[in-house]
Amino acid sequence: MKADYVPEIHFIGQIVGGQDFPTSEDGLFVEASIIYGDNWTSFNKQNELAMQTHTAYPDEEGFYIFAHPFDLHFRPNSVQGW
Repeated sequence: MKADYVPEIHFIGQIVGGQDFPTSEDGLFVEASIIYGDNWTSFNKQNELAMQTHTAYPDEEGFYIFAHPFDLHFRPNSVQGW
């Protein structure tokens, strides 16, 4: 008998920030994309798997704060133990 339930996995977090970027520019932003294999199905729309933060400027210590949230929702096609 096939199960009625399908596992779902959420990845919730944020790109907090960073420092020591190899640039002399004052402000910068980060582009990120999520790459996943054939055994995963995204509940998000395809264009939501690429993201871009706002432009951030460094603080006194040279740290850029992005605080860019993400919420990814997947369905694995198989579940295996390690």
